Amino acid sequence: MAIEDAVAGDEAFAAVLQEAVAAVLVATEQAPAPTRAVYGNVFHGPIAFQVGNHATQTNTFGS
Repeated sequence: MAIEDAVAGDEAFAAVLQEAVAAVLVATEQAPAPTRAVYGNVFHGPIAFQVGNHATQTNTFGS
C-alpha cells in the first residue's frame, strides 16, 4: 500500500516507477532462458551438490 500511496501522491515518482518497471520487463524478456537445471533426481542420504560456473565446495570439520 505504501507504493500505491506514493504513486497516488507524486506524479513524478509514478512516472519514474513506470519506467523502471518497463525496463525490468524488457530485460527479462531479452534475457536468455536459464540453461542449468536440476530435476528428476532422487538423493538418499548426505549429498554434495554443485551447480554453476567454477562452483567450489569447502568442507570444514570440527570447530
